[in-house]
Amino acid sequence: MSSHPLRPEPEGTLPPLGVLQAALRKTTELLARELAVPSTQSPRWTELEWRIAEAAAVMQGTSALLANRLRWHGPARWQQFLEAQKHQTQLRHSRIADLLERLDAGGRAAGIPFVALKGAALYRMGAYPRQDRPMGDVDLLIRPEDFEGARRFISATGYETGLLSDRHQLFEPVERSVTFSFGEHVNHPIKIDLHTRIAERLPIATADITASIRLPN
Repeated sequence: MSSHPLRPEPEGTLPPLGVLQAALRKTTELLARELAVPSTQSPRWTELEWRIAEAAAVMQGTSALLANRLRWHGPARWQQFLEAQKHQTQLRHSRIADLLERLDAGGRAAGIPFVALKGAALYRMGAYPRQDRPMGDVDLLIRPEDFEGARRFISATGYETGLLSDRHQLFEPVERSVTFSFGEHVNHPIKIDLHTRIAERLPIATADITASIRLPN
């Protein structure tokens, strides 16, 4: 059996696009309902639909959440997939927590305050336990005048500058392993996005909420 939910068997080909689209819609909508209002009845899906359900869970970032919330059990492959994703999410969270501690120490030593955003902020607020939600990157907000100093202490934690956009400066690990894994994996590189403001360009005007976020002294 192929290890990738959308990879055809060696002797076969992928089903028509319309079949895949229908299966993706069907599985995505049911899993969303199960997260909102869990039931006790396992869906009667085909093997293809179960495998596409794995892809849907990964694309939505809900694999670990499903592992903790579903009240029914699917086929053995599905259960193994959820448990593996839950385990990898926990391991990755520990890596991110360690990185945040090192960044905090670097920022304090440099006298540069920052605020961790997005997933790190939600976790600190108690919005979810670490085994529920995967975090992709680390997002930090600093004052514009602290940019160079922040760049130096982030680089000291083993990172190098990547692409610069109008939203943030990307930092990537200097040493990063190449891991080809479907879904969450502890060895996937953890990137850092350094922001000097929190804003979004909308059709009429730019919404900027930077002033509402209080940086520590």
